Amino acid sequence: MRKQQTKYIKINTHKCKACWDCIEECKKGVLGKINLWFHKHIVIKNADECCGCQKCIAVCPNGVFEPVVQINAVVNK
Repeated sequence: MRKQQTKYIKINTHKCKACWDCIEECKKGVLGKINLWFHKHIVIKNADECCGCQKCIAVCPNGVFEPVVQINAVVNK
């Protein structure tokens, strides 16, 4: 099963129009395609390779990507 998010980004495949601009922009190979004639959208194929550069967010014209908010918990002992 393909993931819908990395540590830094999450995707909404329903918004994807299969332009593939994000795949070309991502040099880490994080993103992949579902490219069937009846079903096309982006997927996250290598989540561990995501560095959080957010180039995919910047290039996507359809708002498929959202940043994941990182919350650092402080533990009092």
